[in-house]
Amino acid sequence: MPVSWPLVRIELDHVTRRFGGDRAAIDDLSLEIQDGRLCVLLGPSGCGKSTTLRCIAGLEAIDAGTIRFAGRVMNDVDPRARDVAFVFQNYALYPHMTVEENIAFPLRMRGLRRGARQQRVREVAAELGLGDLLGRRPRHLSGGQQQRVALARALVREPKAFLFDEPLSNLDARLRVELRGTIQALHRRLGTTMLYVTHDQAEAMVLGERIAVLDRGRLQQYGTPAEIYARPANLFVAGFLGSPPMNLLRVVARGGRARCLGIEVAVPRREGELVLGLRPQDLVLGGEGLRVRAAVLAVEALGHETLARVQCGSETVVAWARGHAPGLAGHEAGFAFAAESLHAFDPVTGLRLDGDRV
Repeated sequence: MPVSWPLVRIELDHVTRRFGGDRAAIDDLSLEIQDGRLCVLLGPSGCGKSTTLRCIAGLEAIDAGTIRFAGRVMNDVDPRARDVAFVFQNYALYPHMTVEENIAFPLRMRGLRRGARQQRVREVAAELGLGDLLGRRPRHLSGGQQQRVALARALVREPKAFLFDEPLSNLDARLRVELRGTIQALHRRLGTTMLYVTHDQAEAMVLGERIAVLDRGRLQQYGTPAEIYARPANLFVAGFLGSPPMNLLRVVARGGRARCLGIEVAVPRREGELVLGLRPQDLVLGGEGLRVRAAVLAVEALGHETLARVQCGSETVVAWARGHAPGLAGHEAGFAFAAESLHAFDPVTGLRLDGDRV
């Protein structure tokens, strides 16, 4: 395998794409993916993430804005000339071709001589564990094996960038974990630019060096997984990223104080309604900090942890306990959270509030 790899910085500058009607599939999207970065486009179905990927690949025309590769405007460049590899959700293998022929197809289209094609295919197949499957046709492969063939067909081209459109969504949980590891290992070795689309936040947190969170065609937040998890920019990101989602509680602030789960806490200096967010993992059974008593309504005992749906006064929230604790249901228990784990948001704009606390 070659030790060098082409790199490209991908820039989207106020890109808009409409399919008819008033709402844009991509709405004034500006985003920069540095060369060699693995960036995840994350959001719910219909948020525009796959459309964004198709516009970058040239499979969709944009209605406004500019797409650049390494500073070069790509708006009118033919998809074949953009030199990106697209890995689809449905594998898109040729059923009448063998694994070897499927992998070699891009090289054959380039006119590479047969001997060089075969050598390159064997190298890539060995790296992805497909060496013993080269003579088979797609119908004789498992879903995981078919997706490896699709990865190999992309890898063999040595493209400037890889575009992955929910490539693991058709696989079972074990295979998803396995192929996530394969993609991570490829990125570490190649160091090339990769864009990965998913609605699975766990997948995004594991794979992404950067995450772009989209909703209704608009960018909500862009940063590292740790940054977005620790400081969600708005209520959408706070409620979408995290499993289970963040507890969001409406409170009334007076003089920089408010009551949260029956406890008075410091909040940004403002008067009136605001929304406080508290992650379930920060509301801990028997933990340290501000202590509350709550009735445990139901539990999900997951072995290494237990998620408890609890009622504290008029509020129902999700809390966390270490280990396997199915016996909590139907009892009252003590939970605690640290004041600094609270997130504050404007209930009208949805934006994060950062300000002095009393």
